[in-house]
Amino acid sequence: MDFGVGGMESLANLLGADREEEPEHQFGSALNPGTLDGKKKEELAKPRAKIEVKVNNRDAKGGIKEELIDESVKDEARNKERDIWTDQEVNLQSEDMPDDRAEPHYEVLHKQNVGTEDVFLGLSEKDPSSNCSDGLLMKIHLPGCKLKDIDCDVKEQSVHVQSQFHVLNHILPYPVDKENGKAQWEQKSETLRLTLPIKKKEMVEALMDSMHQNMGI
Repeated sequence: MDFGVGGMESLANLLGADREEEPEHQFGSALNPGTLDGKKKEELAKPRAKIEVKVNNRDAKGGIKEELIDESVKDEARNKERDIWTDQEVNLQSEDMPDDRAEPHYEVLHKQNVGTEDVFLGLSEKDPSSNCSDGLLMKIHLPGCKLKDIDCDVKEQSVHVQSQFHVLNHILPYPVDKENGKAQWEQKSETLRLTLPIKKKEMVEALMDSMHQNMGI
């Protein structure tokens, strides 16, 4: 078949050769208003192209992800717990916690190790004053208690005794040898007896310090 120039132009119009190229959506590309109206061509992702995915803290529905919020709240609570516990430790060290238990009746007696040479001859130059004491005898009356209910802690210059109904924190006049001390429970009189040897060297130093303070030295 022989076509003239006019026939060729008609065939070209029929096939749409002069029609403007319309943007086509490709798989993997993102459509937006700019690509739909055909006025501006955007660079589209090619099929099977590698896309870098960035993880952020935003939720697809908007806002921060719930799991991140929960974790943040838990971290804040844990930090608050640690801060509160630290404050409690400081308070325990700085002052005694209030206690509504009763303080038991007690007495502290000075003891001397006296031999026959002291009784009849007085060779040791001891006198009845507390400065010549060899030890302390502490009697603590704990009515309604048994030995298993009593907790006793003796330190160098303090005694701490407690039970379900009683609590006693007593400062001793002199440093004592707690390792060689003795404790005895008298069930009949419901009395705890503590025999505590005095540390002589520390006692003399304490007496000298007290004397110097009284003299203003």
